[in-house]
Amino acid sequence: MVGYLLLMLADPDVRRLFQYHGAEPQDIKRLRVGGAIDGRRGCAPTRLHPRCGTGFLVVVVVVSIVVFTFVGRPALPLLIPLAAATVPVIAAIA
Repeated sequence: MVGYLLLMLADPDVRRLFQYHGAEPQDIKRLRVGGAIDGRRGCAPTRLHPRCGTGFLVVVVVVSIVVFTFVGRPALPLLIPLAAATVPVIAAIA
């Protein structure tokens, strides 16, 4: 997974997309406190956001790994219904 991210960073367009990823929560936080949005201001607000979708997905992946470590690997006919049944549980834990 880390290798894939490093490979993606070799593409200049993807690198630029990653640079803008944290800008939206910063701008929203700046607007909520009554500040103006302009390109010259520094990154005063943090890029971390409590409702960040990317952060949630990382937590879901980690929780899924832990849950399915204990569940094991059932046969294919049981795997799909079991995975569908655990989605609400994993999302609730995450």
